[in-house]
Amino acid sequence: MRASAAAKINLALVVGPARADGKHEVVTVYQRIGIADRIDLEPATCSDPQCEADHGYTGVVASDDFSLRLSSAADGQAAVDRLLAFAETLSASTQG
Repeated sequence: MRASAAAKINLALVVGPARADGKHEVVTVYQRIGIADRIDLEPATCSDPQCEADHGYTGVVASDDFSLRLSSAADGQAAVDRLLAFAETLSASTQG
């Protein structure tokens, strides 16, 4: 199974005073942005072949989920080099 986790930018976060139970009311304002992480999931299993339990899911998050398509034959090697440099800079600046 493949899913997307939309990215957002938090514009404001307000934490209210403590309530009687010691917790706080929280209000956040955020803006979704046009990128997302890709999450690849598959059913988790165990080593017991007779086991019928639901073990949930296991998976990975692929944060660099974008495709670059450029041809050195059509666009020139300099264009390919610029695009690869841009991709490396973008990836480095978005690492959590």
